[in-house]
This record gives sequence, C-alpha cells and structure tokens, in this order.
Amino acid sequence: IIYVSIFNLREMIFVIRKFDKIEKIPPIGNLLRNVPYSFNDDLTAMEFCQTVYKYLESINQLTDEMREYLNHFIETFDEKLYETLHDVISDMIDSGLFNTLIEQLVGFFGCHVSWFGAKGDGKTDDTDSIQKALDYGGSVYFSSGKTYRVSKSLEVMKNTYIYGQGCVIQRATLLDRGGYIFINGRWMDKTATLYNGEGNIRFYDVVIDSNVDEFPTVSSPVALNHGYDMLFQNCTFKNVGNGHGIDINGCRDVKLKNCNFLGYRDLTEAQTRVYAEAIQISASLEDSFPYLGGWDGTPTINVEIDGCYVGDSDGLTTRPFGVAVGNHSASQQKNRNIRVTNCHFVGGLYCAFRLYAMDNVYISDIQVDDYKGLVFFHAINSTDDDPCKLNLGATCENVTIRNVVFNQKVMSNYPAIRAWGSFNSDGTTFYKLHRDITIENLTVKSDRNITAFDFDGCEDVYLNALSVLNTFRGFLIKNVKNIKIKNSLIESTDERAIYIQANVKDFIIDSNIIKSFCETATNAVSGINVTGASEDGLITNNIFKKSLLTKSDFDFYVSTASKNINALNNINARSYVPYAVGRNGVNLTNNSGGSFVIRVGGVGNDTINIDEMGV
Repeated sequence: IIYVSIFNLREMIFVIRKFDKIEKIPPIGNLLRNVPYSFNDDLTAMEFCQTVYKYLESINQLTDEMREYLNHFIETFDEKLYETLHDVISDMIDSGLFNTLIEQLVGFFGCHVSWFGAKGDGKTDDTDSIQKALDYGGSVYFSSGKTYRVSKSLEVMKNTYIYGQGCVIQRATLLDRGGYIFINGRWMDKTATLYNGEGNIRFYDVVIDSNVDEFPTVSSPVALNHGYDMLFQNCTFKNVGNGHGIDINGCRDVKLKNCNFLGYRDLTEAQTRVYAEAIQISASLEDSFPYLGGWDGTPTINVEIDGCYVGDSDGLTTRPFGVAVGNHSASQQKNRNIRVTNCHFVGGLYCAFRLYAMDNVYISDIQVDDYKGLVFFHAINSTDDDPCKLNLGATCENVTIRNVVFNQKVMSNYPAIRAWGSFNSDGTTFYKLHRDITIENLTVKSDRNITAFDFDGCEDVYLNALSVLNTFRGFLIKNVKNIKIKNSLIESTDERAIYIQANVKDFIIDSNIIKSFCETATNAVSGINVTGASEDGLITNNIFKKSLLTKSDFDFYVSTASKNINALNNINARSYVPYAVGRNGVNLTNNSGGSFVIRVGGVGNDTINIDEMGV
C-alpha cells in the first residue's frame, strides 16, 4: 500500500481505466477526516508522495523501515516508473489484490471528481461523474474556480465529506426530482424514519446555484430528510425558484456556519409565495418534503445557524428570500433547540424569522435590514372539524431573542414582532397560546410604518431593555397573561407608545422612558393606554417626555372597563397638563411632575385612591 500510495492517484486511476478487466473502481469505506491538505487534481506525483509521507509521519504511522524506504524513494523518484506501475497493476488485477489495495488507498485519501470524468468547464453535464465520486462515500474533492453543471439530484450517502474549494455546482436543466440539487439519500427511498437516514455529512466551501434565471422552475440547492450530524460551512446557496436555500426536514444535529443565501424568485403568477424560507426547519411531512424518507412527523431538533447572510444575488430576476429562517408546516411534535447567532439578513418581503411549532429557540446578535417584519410567531386556528389535535395549535414556547437590531424602511403593514396564538372555532377564545417569550436588547427603527410589538394570545412574556424608534405604535397587547415591559425607550410614535388593548391580565410596565408619543394622532390617545377589561396591572417608575408635536391629553389612561390598576412613582416631564382617567380600584401613588391632574371617569361605586402626593 505504501509503495503504490506514493504515486499520483489521479494518474494511477487513469491507468486503471485503460484495463478492460475492471469496469469500475470498487466501493470504499470511510475516508480520512483530518488530512491537513486539500487535494488538487493538478497534484504532481512527487507532491503527492511528499504529502503522504508528511501525513503518515505526523500521525506516527511510519515504522523505521517505512521511513527509510520512503526517504529512499523520494530521493530516487523517476517519472518513468509509471511504466513499471502499469505492469504491476495489471498483475495485481489478475490476482485479485488490486481491488483491496485501491479500496484502502482511495478510502484513506479521498477522491477527486475529475478522476471520474468531471470537467467543471461550465458546459459539460458532470452529473454522472460527480455521482460516481459521491457513491464512494468519504472525502470528495472539487477544483477551485470551476463550474460543474448537473441535470438531476445528486445523492449523498452517509459518511461523505464534500470539499468544494470555492467551486460552483450549477443546475443545467429543468431538473426533475423536485428541483433539488443535493439530497441525503436515494431518490424516492421511503425506508428512513426518525433520525436513521443518511448522516455524518459535511459540505465545505461550495457554491450551489439553482440557476433560476436560465431555468425558471421550482428548485432548491439542498434538501435533507431524516438525517443526522450534518455541517455546511462557508457554502453559498443561490438563485432559487419558489423553493428554499436549504430544506431541513426531520433531522437532528445540523449546523450552518458562515453560509450565504442569495437570490430568490417567486414563480407564482400573483407573486404570493413571499413566505419561502432561505433556511426551512420543518418536520418530516408529505406536504413539506414528498420525495425522500417516511412521512412520520419527525421534528427537526438541534439546529445551529451562525454567521450566515441572507440577501440578493447577482441574478437578473431575483430578490432576497421572503423569510430568512423558519417554516410553514407542523406535526404533533415541535421542532426544537434552534439557535441562530451572528447573522445579517437584508431585504425580504415578509419577515426575517417565521416561528411555527417551535420549542426552545434562541436568537442572538442579529441585524435585519429592510424586511417587512422581524419575527412572526405563527399558529393554526382550530375549527369544529379539526380542533388542532395533531399540531396542538402549532404555537411556540421557550423563545429567547437578544441583541437584535431591526432597521425597517420599506412600507409595511406588518409589525416588527407579531405573536398571535391559536384561536378556537368561535374566533374569539384561544385554543393554544405562545408561551415563555423573552426579548431583550432589541432595537426597532422604522419610518413610522409599523407597530413594533403585537402580542395576541400569549402567556409569560418578558420584554426588557428595548429601543423602539420612529414607529406608528410601540406595543399592542391583547389577550395576554403575565407580561412585563421594562427598562425600555419608546420614542417618536405616531400613536400610543404602549397600548394594553383588551383582556390583559397581570401586567407590569416598569422603568421605561416614553418620549415624544402621539405626534400625529387625530384623537385623544395616550402614552400608555389600558382598556378593554384588562386587570391587575402595575405602571411604575416610568418617565414621560413630550415633544411640542405631542397631541395627547394624557400620559396614561385607564378605561372604565379595566380594574385593579396601580400607578406609582411615575414622572411626568412635559410642560402642559396631563390626565389619568380611570375607575374600579385604580390606585395612583407618588406620581409627580408638572400639573399632574387626575380626571375620574365612570359612575356608581367606582373606587379611585389618590394619596397626598398623587396630585
């Protein structure tokens, strides 16, 4: 093995192909995972010899005899020895030894797609050549700067590592098989369930181009189902038509590191598929992935997305994906343990994150520019015929969002963050709520187009250290139990800064600065409005700062339908008269500032408590 391995494998396989006695090189086992060298199809025999020597020496696999032999061979290397090698290999084929030898050698060092005939010239259909290389499993190398055209899905099996070295793999036809360029498994094989499909797969430094400009049909660069332990690093997924950059279904332990998702085209006539995700994270369902593996509802778990970018490509007909990360289907079990960090998303027509039937989601250190929305929590409403028993309303729980900046300058009818629960069939009560949402250190900037936060049908929401700048409305809260808004700045809103609209129980609004609110309001709305049978609330330690444009009569307002609201230690810092209006056990204590006047609304047995510092 050592004797033959010192030759250029590319040339050796070229010699092998000349023999009629062997139709193809036999399958090989797992390839070496940590060779500190990237193969190049132009590697010379001497360079290969030296690389083998250095690697074997580094892992202490050279005996004294092997070292002496290799040193001697390097010193006396002669290219004419290839002629001798031809005869040696011929004898080995006849004896049956060659199959074992080549399996060990190529299995150890990997193979290059060019050995199987791939041209990478941007014209030749390299599908069959690449598939032959992939069928070996193990490490498969491509050449930097080359474009490999493919005409059908490439099937990647377990224990395969793909080293693109910056090459482009590009769709060359309309591409059957759902338009997927890479899939993990055999086409239409339905045997995989849970997480026992094809896994231990790596993609490094490869550009996968669905080429929607040339072939405007449905396409996706990568689709995965029932896989495990998969990594995509420094990869680009681009020019997608109606599909996803990467479609992850019923998989576990998937990592995307420093990847780019560039260019999407909505192929529907009415341009209605704006919700397509660059990174789709879904359960294994027929309507989400119909071509590979069993449809058993297996959720996707343990996904890490770090350092990724979503934006437009240089395509003539593309724009950014409508959604950067998310999904739009649900099963009995939630997708869980999703972590997205250090990413930048630009220019989508819908929202950066679409969370649907997810549990334990962590989003941190993200910048989002010019999406219409930032994070949408979706749910399925119940009906009399289908009370959401299978998908449990598809709501989300245990979601943490930290250190995010959202710059929104495009016209939008969407809030920055929207969390609407699952309604019952009556359309007014809830079947399932979003639960345990924490949002901290988030900045929302817009051109007064949007409501920053819209919560309807949630429980246990904690909002802290937020900056809401130049929005239509800061917060719209209804049908929420246990919500806290603390330590935040809400500045320059057209209307209410914080609107507790209806049926909000157990709320705290604490230590916020509410500045320059109601600047274009046409009616008498307030900095904080509490209405619609909301109860058990605390408004405390807030500072109200008005501008000359402020058109509000009130700093905060409590409607006649609300009860058990306590307002204490708030500071009014504007120059003209504010009011607080309330009833039903409203308590105002130690509120101070310029001419703080209390106007009592309602009749009957209402109770208003004002201490000596309240006026």
